[in-house]
Amino acid sequence: MSQAILLVAHGSRLSSWAESFNYIHREILELSSKDNVFLCFLQMMSPSLPEALQNLYQKGFRDVLLWPLFLGVGMHVKNDIVEELQSFLEDHPDLNYKILPSLAEDKECLDLLVKRGLFFLQDH
Repeated sequence: MSQAILLVAHGSRLSSWAESFNYIHREILELSSKDNVFLCFLQMMSPSLPEALQNLYQKGFRDVLLWPLFLGVGMHVKNDIVEELQSFLEDHPDLNYKILPSLAEDKECLDLLVKRGLFFLQDH
């Protein structure tokens, strides 16, 4: 089976909070014509990271790229994702994974935000 990409977002009690992440997920699926892109949340929303990993595993995926959609590199990116992943690996040692750089660690993404900031400073 091919490699899966798992988008990892924070989560919120407010359901509308996830709209932008659902958009990103949907657009990647549509533009890539692939069916191996998934979305999960660390807190308060479903699927959780363990639920998503279990779903991918049951679908036969053994190679997973995790992409943290975070604009800061805090405890979730540095510890929580890794801890939940390690817990899953205890029962699924044949799962291969790579944690991709978060949005905060991606210079192209940061440069795009800078460009948007400069755009908003222009007279309209």
